[in-house]
Amino acid sequence: MDQPTPEQHAAKVLAPYLDRLLADYADELNQSANKRLAFFAFVMGGISGLSLKSGLTPEQAHGVAISLFCQCLGMAPMDSIRMAGHGIEATAGDNPWSYAAHEGLDEFFAWQADPASFKLTRLRPVLDQVPADADSP
Repeated sequence: MDQPTPEQHAAKVLAPYLDRLLADYADELNQSANKRLAFFAFVMGGISGLSLKSGLTPEQAHGVAISLFCQCLGMAPMDSIRMAGHGIEATAGDNPWSYAAHEGLDEFFAWQADPASFKLTRLRPVLDQVPADADSP
């Protein structure tokens, strides 16, 4: 049997983390476009952290995000590309969503250290800071 590519391995590692986040926040995310943007930046922080730790290139990390969003969230490819791009912008610089990406990086590593006893601590404060949809950044 063929070995998984580094991108496939990363997506496999991230899928249960994404599931864990969604278990607590899916309903809330479905009610606010801005909270979804914060969530995707948050998740991209984790993707970036794993990618750096695994030695993936930025292009490979982008591919991991697109694959994860399509496979785990059932998003259309173009929507996945758009949300991955949003997350990349948040992780790469100073933009209104950068705080979410930074918190997502820390939260991912906390989850990865001990998934069984992991408690979400960083996503709630991120979502609480999100402006109302009419006040988009």
